[in-house]
Amino acid sequence: MHPVAEADPAAALPAHLRRPPSAAPDAAALDRLAARVRRDLAYLEYPPRAWVPPRRAADGALVHDVVVVGAGLSGLAIAFGLMRRRVSNILVIDKAPAGREGPWVTTARMDTLRSPKTLSGPDGGLPSLTYRAWHEAAYGEAAFDALDKIDRRDWMAYLAWYRATLDLPVENGRELLAVADAGADGLALTVADAAGTRIVHARKLVLATGVDGCGRPSVPPEIAALPEGLWSHSAGAADVGPLAGRTVAVLGAGASGFDFAVHALREGAARVVLHARRPVLPRAEVLAWSNFPGFLTAFADLPDAERWRFMARMRELAPPPTQEMFDRAAADPRFELRLGSRIEALVPDGDAVRLVANGVPERVDRLLVATGYSAELEERPELVPLLPRIRRWRDLYAPPAGEEDAALGAYPYLGKGFELLAADPADAGFLGRVHLFNTGAVPSLGPVCNGVTGLKYGVPRVVDAIARDLFVEDSAVHYDRLAAFDEATVDASADRVAAIRSGLVPLAGSRVGVEARATVERLIAETRTMSAEFPGTLANHLPMVLEAMARLGASGPRLEAYFHHYNTEHAVPLLAPRGAPLTRETWRDALGDRDREADLRAFFDGEVRRLGGSGAIRVYGGDLSPGVAASALHGLMRLAYGVIRADEAEIAAALGYWAATFLPLRDEPAGPPDTDDPAVLALAMRADPVFQALDFDGHLLWHWMRHVGTRDAFAPLIGRLAVDAGTLDRVTAVSAALYAETMTFEALHAVTGSHWVRVVAPHFADPLALTKYFWRAILSVYPKIGMPLPASAERMAELRATTPPPDAEIAAAAVASDDEHDHSLVFSALQEFRRTADPLYRVLAARRVGLLP
Repeated sequence: MHPVAEADPAAALPAHLRRPPSAAPDAAALDRLAARVRRDLAYLEYPPRAWVPPRRAADGALVHDVVVVGAGLSGLAIAFGLMRRRVSNILVIDKAPAGREGPWVTTARMDTLRSPKTLSGPDGGLPSLTYRAWHEAAYGEAAFDALDKIDRRDWMAYLAWYRATLDLPVENGRELLAVADAGADGLALTVADAAGTRIVHARKLVLATGVDGCGRPSVPPEIAALPEGLWSHSAGAADVGPLAGRTVAVLGAGASGFDFAVHALREGAARVVLHARRPVLPRAEVLAWSNFPGFLTAFADLPDAERWRFMARMRELAPPPTQEMFDRAAADPRFELRLGSRIEALVPDGDAVRLVANGVPERVDRLLVATGYSAELEERPELVPLLPRIRRWRDLYAPPAGEEDAALGAYPYLGKGFELLAADPADAGFLGRVHLFNTGAVPSLGPVCNGVTGLKYGVPRVVDAIARDLFVEDSAVHYDRLAAFDEATVDASADRVAAIRSGLVPLAGSRVGVEARATVERLIAETRTMSAEFPGTLANHLPMVLEAMARLGASGPRLEAYFHHYNTEHAVPLLAPRGAPLTRETWRDALGDRDREADLRAFFDGEVRRLGGSGAIRVYGGDLSPGVAASALHGLMRLAYGVIRADEAEIAAALGYWAATFLPLRDEPAGPPDTDDPAVLALAMRADPVFQALDFDGHLLWHWMRHVGTRDAFAPLIGRLAVDAGTLDRVTAVSAALYAETMTFEALHAVTGSHWVRVVAPHFADPLALTKYFWRAILSVYPKIGMPLPASAERMAELRATTPPPDAEIAAAAVASDDEHDHSLVFSALQEFRRTADPLYRVLAARRVGLLP
């Protein structure tokens, strides 16, 4: 990361006008600092568990929980604050290009920030994320000790590093045009970019739009009437045109006025006169007074009369120039300061302006206007339609005689979380979704949203308000989740007691168990650098099987040995490099394209970070369900193990794998469903000469699925199945009967697959569709099994009457095996036994590993 390059217009300047020198930051040290930030955040449980239920709008588009407008200091800090509370389905937009957000390298002319170098701001209380940490990494500790104030170019570089380090979801070149009420969908935001305009849906909107976010630059009408080439406002671009050899008048004696004056001197102006209406130069920086916890924390809780008094006094205290910029101007003989100067006339005079001040005319070549900003909400196009519906200070507070201030009264009157308040209670639900985090909020909440000083107080307030509102709005959903919650954390079964006493499994928390868990976490993380398939498009079982083995009691050394055996045996390749990035609008274009696995995994990694694992499954599962045959059900398998592990990285990898190997089969109903029994469909295939005569030599299951699943005779089959809440149980029973009869590799996938469906189904918006498409996939491989009849009731009863070895012995036999299907079947079967208490599953597991005939 490097500060934004900025050309020095003067090859050589007098000492009093020279800018602070700029060195190249130490990029490697900043990379190390970024790694330290991520480690520190991990220590603080970042990110926490996802909790905000995702939503889709009526048009099918995903609804963002929050859209933040403005990717400058405040917008980035708010985005980080939201992410820390796992309100992560957010979007930050900014109309400026990346690296040019805010004023720091665009309109700002001061050399340094005006705040003390030690002031913390967007760091969220994390020392490694402070500007000081950045500066010391970039230039060394001694450089920070020697620093007076922060160079604005370094500040911009710090913000760019901050954004990249935290991986905040910012989209540049996008501008908010309008805000509309979308009812149950929240807000409909009209957003423009180079491609045109589109609607973005959001439950909450934060306008982190800086000093002009509630109005416009203040330009007196007599100046606005002048030709544009004769004057520039301090809110405009830093380059105001050629000034060398010219006479320049600066209007305004605040900080921006002196910044303008020094800029003109550096540009080689022949003479610079700064006019100030005030008879005395401002000298007290009110933000320095206000920077204490009591004021910045509790100002919003004061009565209206007290807030008005404070604000009126603070508005009287105009921001003074910094001593540094005053000295640079005052040291130059070309500079003149005129206090008490009343501008009486401004008249165009050719390519100059005739200025009359205090009755004295003079001709100036250029006017530089530093008259600040005005709070005129009517100047914000995106807010104009809302203005008749919001409350302002003048609507709710009548100041005593002598304290009137029309400008102050025009400010919006905001709630405690920066939200707009409605004049009509019927609008409260709509307007309460809009949070104004810019200078328009200062009278209501204090100076906690308009610069570095109060940021650490303002950001938690708005973030907590948003998180609170989202939870309250979704409280019924959260209660339903609680009502359904029954996640076992203790296995008190007799089998576990016996296994512990016999030493077949380690005690929970024992050194052996802890080492095994640490090993499996490390190895599974390493598998995410690998492709989900190896040569021949065979499924890479490694991440799933390692977890199954660990849960079956494998030791750390056994897991290591199996990992290396599998890699050697199958030569699993590394994940291919990424190509073009995918978005929510384009990811479907890559469905079924194995060459896009890396791109799809990267896309879903971002979506899982935003939505959480369960949320991403709910949002995208409907698109993926029809292709559940992907890689012979192994995308489903990896997803199930990711859910079992509660591992968001694995869930993302699984969704990407499923999408890259997406395999839709034909589903063309010939009529309404006529059965709820999955076995009926298998028997129909068994009786159909088309399937009896199939001649296909493919050895991979998914090749068979594709071959069978594209037959005309197959197309209407699944449409016959009526699905309901009991369908998965019926599918599970038929799957077990098929495997019990055949014990084939192919039928094994019906047993394990029905377990995987049961694991992931609660996270799908439409679990019945998933179950239907899963059974369709099993039907497509039925001919490869030979289309046998499922085991009879008598045979099933006989198997259930068999006495298998203890679970721990079965598990130990699976762990000792090098066959990944042994691990998979035994783990799924034992899980199903614990769910159903059906002894058949223990018998099937024991038969698979050779402990029963």
